[in-house]
Amino acid sequence: MNHSSPLLLSLLLIALLSIGGCANLSPSPAEAPPESLSQSSPDTPVQSEVLPSPRACAYAAFLQGVQAERNRQYNEARLAYERALTCDPQSSLARDKLPALLFKLGHKEAAIQLLNTTIAENPTDIDSQLFLARLHIHSKNYDEAIDLYRAVIQLEPENETALLSLGYLYTQQKREKEARILFQNVLKRTPDSYFAHLYLARLYSQDKNSKQAAIWYEKAFQLNWSPELAYELIDFYSQVNNTVRTEELYRELNWNNPEDDRAALGLIQTLLLKGGEQKALDELEKLRQTSPNPTSIDLITSRLLLRTNKDEQAAQILEQLLAREESAEARYTLAIIRQHQKKLSQALGHLQQIDQEDARYEDALYLQVRILTESNRRAETLALLKEVTANADSAPPGFFGLLASFYMDQDQLDKARETLDLALVQYPDDPSLHFSLGIVLNKQGRVDDALATMGRVIGLDPDHAEALNYIGYTWADRNINLEQALTYIEHAMELLPDSGYIHDSLGWVYFRLGDINRARTELEQALILTPDDPYIHEHLGDVLHKQLEADEAAEAYRKALELLDDTKAKQKIQDKLNAL
Repeated sequence: MNHSSPLLLSLLLIALLSIGGCANLSPSPAEAPPESLSQSSPDTPVQSEVLPSPRACAYAAFLQGVQAERNRQYNEARLAYERALTCDPQSSLARDKLPALLFKLGHKEAAIQLLNTTIAENPTDIDSQLFLARLHIHSKNYDEAIDLYRAVIQLEPENETALLSLGYLYTQQKREKEARILFQNVLKRTPDSYFAHLYLARLYSQDKNSKQAAIWYEKAFQLNWSPELAYELIDFYSQVNNTVRTEELYRELNWNNPEDDRAALGLIQTLLLKGGEQKALDELEKLRQTSPNPTSIDLITSRLLLRTNKDEQAAQILEQLLAREESAEARYTLAIIRQHQKKLSQALGHLQQIDQEDARYEDALYLQVRILTESNRRAETLALLKEVTANADSAPPGFFGLLASFYMDQDQLDKARETLDLALVQYPDDPSLHFSLGIVLNKQGRVDDALATMGRVIGLDPDHAEALNYIGYTWADRNINLEQALTYIEHAMELLPDSGYIHDSLGWVYFRLGDINRARTELEQALILTPDDPYIHEHLGDVLHKQLEADEAAEAYRKALELLDDTKAKQKIQDKLNAL
């Protein structure tokens, strides 16, 4: 007997369909019978064409989609799933797969639309409702997500995913009481629910109830120990200043993974907070014996020694490190130590050995410029800045600003302008370069051009405090745009509240607006922060003069004269003093 089993026939049919798909089931023109044979007489019985069922067609297309998705051919997978739904609109397999794939392809709205259609046709489809809720959360449509989770809970009151997710959304909306009830309901049914414990801990922490938060955090930690949760607990205990538990957690992390430098360094930081600097050094010594990266431990140890004013011990560790391997970080730190010790040649020697490709190279250059400038070695400073900026394509933009500042200090304003113009060709959107150009233009007396340049700075960086202050002060000095000037200076004050110059500008704009008392308050604060600026003393003198306090005004003008070098400016203040 040679009968084929029904199972074998079914498998053969699926194999054929998966090879050709629904679109290839009709014969091609080359396979069609000749016209004479295809025309049947009325007496000839017509045989009906055997077509695949919609379900078989849909399943074949679905299999093609699964294979394409497995091969990361997502667009092909999408077409296959859509073809499956064309064959059989009720194909739940394709309908379940397609929304997630659409979302993966970035077609979130199409995924939402498909899920809405599915739910409308089958209101009890919980999986589709949960997935749609997640998409709404992703789009920050929290109210829609809440409605979906509520619908799921009505269908399945013990659905833990819906209960936890709804509770989480309530916490985001500051509906803490409702969230707490949901999490506790989960715990009634599932006492060991990790996420219920964790969400309650976060909820109590958010409510500043640290005692309850600690209880729930520790329960969650017992249910599911993980480094991620350990670090979350460390953050929590750090905020409530529980250094004992913080230290325990760091030691536990270090015990479970001795190579976790983050845990070891956190432990050291905790010991430092407790004042145990020697304990921290001891821990570093232990860590160095097991760490796969002793260089980083030596660097940290040297910084800790610096913190305890043991500069030479730190230097010895760094010298030993450099004897066995090259380290830009070690050279940079050693240069800082030698600079503090006034061993400037040694400091410069270390800085000059830092390679151009190293991340510390730019810092090393800045420190070289600082050392040379403070040492009054002008020729070497200029030579270094010229060398660094010689290649405009690779030079960091800040060094053009330093070179321009050097030229400004030498009253070589044209060279400063040339330097900045060259830099702005390469870095047209750098606000610091535009700001430096504005200062040069101001020094050249081109105040209108300087204002326009500072406006470009604010366009590039709306929080550039110095540019805001420049424009605001200049308007106040010209007695124009006073309300806008006040807005600019107040914003600058928010950004740099301890700047004496910005307090001076604020006082000056108040003076122009006629608010003399507030002007005096700001100018007196400016002098506390910046006592040696002659122009602030002059401004205070003007305010005191306005308040008819002639003796105090005269004292402020005399102080300004003592601090001034500019002959023309001194004459202007002398005239005010004489007028008193």
